[in-house]
Amino acid sequence: MRVESTLWTHQHSQVVFDVPAGDPPSRSRVSLGTRAELELQGADGACLLRSVAGEAFGVCGPAWLFHFEVPSDAQYYGMGEKGVGFERSGLRTKFWNTDVWADFPMSQVRHGATDPMYANVPWVIIKQVNCYVGLLLNNPGAAFLRTPPARAQAADRRLWFGAPDGQPELFIIVGPSLPELTEKLQRLVGVTPRPPPGPSATNSAAGVTRARRSSMSSPINLNATPSPTTASGWTSTTCRAFASSP
Repeated sequence: MRVESTLWTHQHSQVVFDVPAGDPPSRSRVSLGTRAELELQGADGACLLRSVAGEAFGVCGPAWLFHFEVPSDAQYYGMGEKGVGFERSGLRTKFWNTDVWADFPMSQVRHGATDPMYANVPWVIIKQVNCYVGLLLNNPGAAFLRTPPARAQAADRRLWFGAPDGQPELFIIVGPSLPELTEKLQRLVGVTPRPPPGPSATNSAAGVTRARRSSMSSPINLNATPSPTTASGWTSTTCRAFASSP
């Protein structure tokens, strides 16, 4: 879903998505109102996601957000690297990569929850019983997300997903299973290329394995003389330099 307006004249994202052509047709249905009110229904007709009535899409200057009503038993996953637990209800977060050791006080690094962290992906998985829906925001800026607390009251069962600038564009993907949802996301953003076949690939993989084992069994020596480079371009000395003591 893309919102077009004179407020946003440029899509800052450089990502090229492989959007499916609709064959085979989706088993889900989406209805869209005149004020961007959205309702998503599964193959059985059950409502999986709907916009908040009269508050489906909010704007404040160049900033914007999508506003959804979610079921009380929904659970939330994904979002990239965040030190806040595996299931992520009751979270207000920003998708902006940081250097944890440089951007947070040491007390928080050692004992607290550092968020955001190194790898942030504006992708949230909403689980409802055994049905999974994914929301992917196409925005390279400091996008933000709010998930409601677990078992929240009706007035607080609100999820918002937005960004401070850039053209609003949201992909809504229905699994319905988690493996199907993951496969659809991968096909949308691009599948990972396979390594080249033949001896060169085997040697490269073996070189990385030897380097990793060396880094685990040997102490760090930043003054060591570099060893010959393996077929992968990695050396055991380089890996030891980035290893941490147990």
